Amino acid sequence: MPPFEGSESDKEKELEKLHAPAESTDINKKVVTHSGWKSWKDHIPYAIVTVSLVEIVFYIVSNNNLQKLLRFEPNKLHEIWRFVTYMLLHDDWIHLALNVFMQVLFAYFLEIRHGTVRILVLYLSGGVTAVLGASCFHPDLVIGASGGVYALLISHVADVMMNFESLNNKVYRCFCVVVIVISDTTYSVVHIFSKDEPIISWGAHVVGGISGLFLGLVFFKREEYLARVRKLSLFWLGLILYVVLLISLVVLTQQIKKCTPSNLIKTKYVYFC
Repeated sequence: MPPFEGSESDKEKELEKLHAPAESTDINKKVVTHSGWKSWKDHIPYAIVTVSLVEIVFYIVSNNNLQKLLRFEPNKLHEIWRFVTYMLLHDDWIHLALNVFMQVLFAYFLEIRHGTVRILVLYLSGGVTAVLGASCFHPDLVIGASGGVYALLISHVADVMMNFESLNNKVYRCFCVVVIVISDTTYSVVHIFSKDEPIISWGAHVVGGISGLFLGLVFFKREEYLARVRKLSLFWLGLILYVVLLISLVVLTQQIKKCTPSNLIKTKYVYFC
């Protein structure tokens, strides 16, 4: 009988090893780390939440004088703070609520993977580049954080491009990006043709999204096992394209300023003179 008792004890030990919780926990942690789907309580996107709170405060306390001081105006390009501060202002509470909700949602899946600083820099840089685009293609006053929101949204494409093998739910992420872009584009087209106020700055949306794609290739982390050539190729591709975009917008903005009288700049642009 002793041999039989000993073999049964060994079987129990083997079963305990097979069902050890430590191994299961490690596997789950690995899956969650790569997919980015963790409890929101542990991964609040602090940078964008902080920015959103500041935008809410500015909406509450802002008046006409403050708006005139902070909004982007195409004939006041020398006041460089306007390239950032316009993002703090919103037309009404619906405009504010939509931007705050969307930017926090988009940042949630990015900050837990790439860090607070990277996402904040991408958001602000996308906003600056977006309003440059608005100044080139849409001659009017600009307020709102939509350029930064679009930078965050389209940067998800860059994240998928660089970490395709390790990302879970990448198909759903791409599908959601496409649906949001199509929905917003449809709304913008209908809004423009109906000539409703306020006018949507489609130039800021488009350029903000493009800059988000390029900056995502520059700032986002890459999986360690990816080939070094691929890492460097994506980095330099994003950096070169963004620099070309930025320089082109700056040159075009200066050309418009040179050729267009200040009293006409909100009505039409003259690109060549």
